[in-house]
Amino acid sequence: MSENADPSLAPILKNKKGKVISVAQKTLVVNAYKKYKEQRPHYTRTFIVKHLSNMLGFGEKSICKILRAHDRSGKNDTKAQLENTFHNIHFPQL
Repeated sequence: MSENADPSLAPILKNKKGKVISVAQKTLVVNAYKKYKEQRPHYTRTFIVKHLSNMLGFGEKSICKILRAHDRSGKNDTKAQLENTFHNIHFPQL
């Protein structure tokens, strides 16, 4: 371990390519973006996305997609909402 490294900081774990991002992880990204934007309102979205990518271990494109979906829906997808959409599907009887 180098002398300048902070032992309290864990290494950033990258999300594996092709792995599905869970609802909890998406909520984490949205909340982190909101908090970052609240603290530094003059920063651009592109800069914040790059910074969150380095901090959270998700790709920039994944973060952009999550934020875009959040902006379009105007709310977070919760587990209950996802379960309700699944239960509303009507399968034809055979």
